[in-house]
Amino acid sequence: MKNIIMSLSMLLLVACKGKEQNEAANENADNAAIAENIIEKYCFLKVSPYSPEYNKDRVVNDSIVFEFEREGDSVYGVLKWLPYEKDTKRSTFRGVLKDGKGTAIAETMAEGMDYKEELHFTVEENSASIKYGAMQQDEESIWRYDKSETSEQVLEKVDCKE
Repeated sequence: MKNIIMSLSMLLLVACKGKEQNEAANENADNAAIAENIIEKYCFLKVSPYSPEYNKDRVVNDSIVFEFEREGDSVYGVLKWLPYEKDTKRSTFRGVLKDGKGTAIAETMAEGMDYKEELHFTVEENSASIKYGAMQQDEESIWRYDKSETSEQVLEKVDCKE
């Protein structure tokens, strides 16, 4: 009788321990899934002062603002080119960022026109580089870069405003 009671006690103890291990494993998996779904916000800025031709004593600023949120490899955000005395260019985009390299399709408005264009960027710890240059419209009506004719604008990382 004692042997039966001991065997049942051991079996119950092993079953409970296995259940605790399964619960711990499930909790770790839940925490990993939550970590993947964390949304991070990034903000970058470049301000370029210059003096206009007509007034060399005056200094004005052109600005580029690049902000995006990241969830896993997915990114979405805005890119604003804000020249002091010219038409602005405002884009909202969705794309992918892997290993610091980003590609996206942007809905852009510039000079009174709406269009889609590709966006290529690189994100590092304290800066982001955005490609720009000659573009051609493809069969899907998306403006794409001629990769042999691109340059970069480098923006500094800044605190994001809420």
